[in-house]
Amino acid sequence: MATLPFFEEILYNYESSANQRFSGHWLAKKFRSVYPEVLHELIDFNDRYVVKGSSGKGNWTHCPWIAILDRIITETPQKGYYPVFLFRRDMSGFYLSLNQGMTNVMAYHNLTASDELRWRAEDFRKQLGELPEKFGITDIELYGETSTVKNYEHGNICAKYYDANRKVSLNEIKVDLFEMLEMYEYLVYSDTTSTDQDEEKNYTEDAGNLRLHFRIERNQKLVQEVKKVKGYTCEACHFNFEEKYGQLGKDFIEAHHLIPISDLEGEKILLDPNFDFSVLCSNCHRMIHRTQNPSVISALSDIISCAANITPSSNRR
Repeated sequence: MATLPFFEEILYNYESSANQRFSGHWLAKKFRSVYPEVLHELIDFNDRYVVKGSSGKGNWTHCPWIAILDRIITETPQKGYYPVFLFRRDMSGFYLSLNQGMTNVMAYHNLTASDELRWRAEDFRKQLGELPEKFGITDIELYGETSTVKNYEHGNICAKYYDANRKVSLNEIKVDLFEMLEMYEYLVYSDTTSTDQDEEKNYTEDAGNLRLHFRIERNQKLVQEVKKVKGYTCEACHFNFEEKYGQLGKDFIEAHHLIPISDLEGEKILLDPNFDFSVLCSNCHRMIHRTQNPSVISALSDIISCAANITPSSNRR
């Protein structure tokens, strides 16, 4: 059996472990902590993603999994949608699948849950458009007998399969995972509805507003107008892509929406490119979303200045 040590350990040991006592088992512990930590470090997106894994609750599951969850959509694999590594029951291989949480769907749709998951999967595929060839699998086979496993099969949006007997490199897994995360990010930013809104009337306002905030920043017509008005030099660190990368970086910058998330109300908002946006380089754009108030560009400039041991911008003339 030839593949990554990380996955090889699962493929080689799971079937025999499933015949042993579940409570306190070393492999079950690794699914809960070690394997998620390894994947979290691999994608290196500390705060945005939550990584969780499971080999069962109280008993070994037919389909162990490790999921990468975007906090904007969900922090639990029971709902939403997310990339997930799904292992076949016979350990003949595993999938990297863009899939759906089914617990809430099963609870609210009962006997029609499988149809609901298939319908949603098809809708997600339409949103994604033409799928990359490597993720062209829309029907997965996990060989498990439980309803949960069957619904993972029904909930698959797209997937890539890794045969246990084929050598798989760490680099291949990393490249595939980042491409999958790009598709996931596209859905997160473009999705105008929560797949769980019908089931959960108390869908959190903060998460909904945050998705609206990101959708505004991805509105290409608006972004182009902001760039036309603001130019292409980062307002926080003064980085210019064309100066650094030449023609490759010409006319590249990211638009950052300045209105606080708490002030966003409704789906239609009148926005002024002159006053409601800032232009930031990719690094500053990521960092400002980690600050207490992403609306204050000068605060990020001060952080940059302090880190570089120069006079903070607030003291400059």
